[in-house]
Amino acid sequence: MKYGFVLLALIIIGYIVYKAMRPKNIKSIDGDTAKALYNSGATIVDVRTQSEYKSGHIPGSINIPVGSPIPDPKLPGKKDAPIIVYCRSGSRALAFEKALLKEGYSNVYHLGSISKWKGDLK
Repeated sequence: MKYGFVLLALIIIGYIVYKAMRPKNIKSIDGDTAKALYNSGATIVDVRTQSEYKSGHIPGSINIPVGSPIPDPKLPGKKDAPIIVYCRSGSRALAFEKALLKEGYSNVYHLGSISKWKGDLK
């Protein structure tokens, strides 16, 4: 029982730290919102490796593996254009989103995990 309480406390503290470190101007979205934004012209960026991308990706997404130089010619020229970012679990997406913000992109959306997408993969 004592260890359960300690584990719960650590989980809560970890969540609070995670929320505090996340930039406020990155908007978390669900799969339905991502699809609506994409249908309205948003760019979807898959930041997984090329082999992960080739194994299945959101149709219409572009592949820019995390760690690639930004700006990338595949990104929209306008820095206020909506950009949706995803990876396998969400952590690489968050790193890429922070890099986008640092380069002046202002309309960044965090889908996080590819599993949140509502629809078929290509």
